[in-house]
Amino acid sequence: MRTSLWPMTSSVENYLRTHRKRSALRQSDMAFLLDLHGGYEISRYERLDRIPRLDMAFGCQVLFDALPHELYPGLYAKVEGITRRRARRLVNELDKGVTDGNSAYRRKI
Repeated sequence: MRTSLWPMTSSVENYLRTHRKRSALRQSDMAFLLDLHGGYEISRYERLDRIPRLDMAFGCQVLFDALPHELYPGLYAKVEGITRRRARRLVNELDKGVTDGNSAYRRKI
């Protein structure tokens, strides 16, 4: 049974394991490179039992020459969807008549 923090949003939730294997790195090697405690932490990130911190995402970008949204397409799709829905809600709120000097600027989001 899947126990990750994020529900599946795409057929491939992340490519972290693929990139690690392609680079011939063990989980413990990768943990060392990213200053984590051990390979078990990498396993948690690969299974999405843990959401990657920004410094880890950037570290993976350096190691694998892949942008975070390429490593975690499922997570990116989820965050993108949430952010776009909230942006639409904000625009709707602004359209309800709230007018100030910044309203027009904020509508461009």
